Amino acid sequence: MIIRLRYMIYRRRENSVERLDQAYLNDIVRKAMTGSSNSFAELYAACAERFYIYLRHLSDDRETVWELMQSSVVMILKGIPSLQNPELFLPWALRQCLRCAMERADTEDEEMIRLLSLPLSESQMAVMKYRQNMSNSLIADLLNVSRSMVKRYLKSADRHLGISAGKRSTVSVTDSIPFVHTEKADPVRLLQTLSHAFDICGWKANTVPMEALSSYAVYRKERFSLQKRITVGAGILFLALPMLFILPEYDVSSVDLGSRGLPVYTISVKSFLPVRRVTARIRSHSLPVYEADAKIFTVEPIRNADMTIEVELINRQNTHTVYPVTAVDAKGPVLSESRTENGEVILYVKDEGIGVNYRGVYARDISGTIIKPLRYDSETGEIVFEYPQISSDVYIPDHIGNTLHIAFTLKQRSR
Repeated sequence: MIIRLRYMIYRRRENSVERLDQAYLNDIVRKAMTGSSNSFAELYAACAERFYIYLRHLSDDRETVWELMQSSVVMILKGIPSLQNPELFLPWALRQCLRCAMERADTEDEEMIRLLSLPLSESQMAVMKYRQNMSNSLIADLLNVSRSMVKRYLKSADRHLGISAGKRSTVSVTDSIPFVHTEKADPVRLLQTLSHAFDICGWKANTVPMEALSSYAVYRKERFSLQKRITVGAGILFLALPMLFILPEYDVSSVDLGSRGLPVYTISVKSFLPVRRVTARIRSHSLPVYEADAKIFTVEPIRNADMTIEVELINRQNTHTVYPVTAVDAKGPVLSESRTENGEVILYVKDEGIGVNYRGVYARDISGTIIKPLRYDSETGEIVFEYPQISSDVYIPDHIGNTLHIAFTLKQRSR
């Protein structure tokens, strides 16, 4: 009976991690990849609790967890501009947490090396399951996926390794106990951790207050507590029943920020009734909407297409309008000149839109090895690579994700 009660309490704690909308998460990851401090702060606010819970399973000492939290956020901040797939952000970010813990514990073995060699999602789930004794439910919560997906990836990992899951070792990476309380992280220390990470990495501090970013309920438009909803609903029903049928009125205007290459649409709601929610989407892809002031909202689309904006009042009456987005920079950098000199390949690129993201430039040879440039000059547009020995592909992105792809088939240098 005691064991059953303990299990139920643990399960309740596991399920305390809030489910995130994947489309919303992908959007803020893409913006954080461009170097936006506000977008990274919003991403951190949405995911920091997951990082803390994961690290809490790696160590039973709270101060050690906070030290690992700090080094993990710094590693994530440094690596996010070169992240290849925004949809893999959570397994990639938890992998950075794992690496920090492994470096601190100075432990690595043959089985761990084999697990880390798998594709990222399979690898991370396998480590969490077989080396850290996490349940499928907790893995699903931390990675923001379904439990059926966890089972599917674990089976795929076993198939790739040719080892039965039931025969695996369950020794924790840092020798922590399998059962760890998943208490909430201290919000003050979470904010301090983000601030220190920005300082260490040389990023500007976020200008949007964390109070406006720290609640995922802002995105879901849960703007009122149950008590306020009951009070307002009762007032509308019994004192002003006609208000239930008032439709929202609003204006939409756009401002081109120029240097960022992204238009910002401002939505000004004219209704005297409270606004329940404002949403924006391009096709089925949701866009983050921010409340800049009372009944004034902003949205920043990242691609050219028809954008649908919908405004819903507290009386649940809503209207939507479609706006064509055409001002987004949709062109990647352009190669203006290239040459070889002194054992180096020298490229000159330019971008008339948002600008080249030099920190995200890399090359990949036919063996899959990633090669970073020897140097670059953002003033002249010069990018220099070491002369490769085999054919390579060079990828040069701008700050919004448009990428110039250059394929080199190089001849053997004459001696």
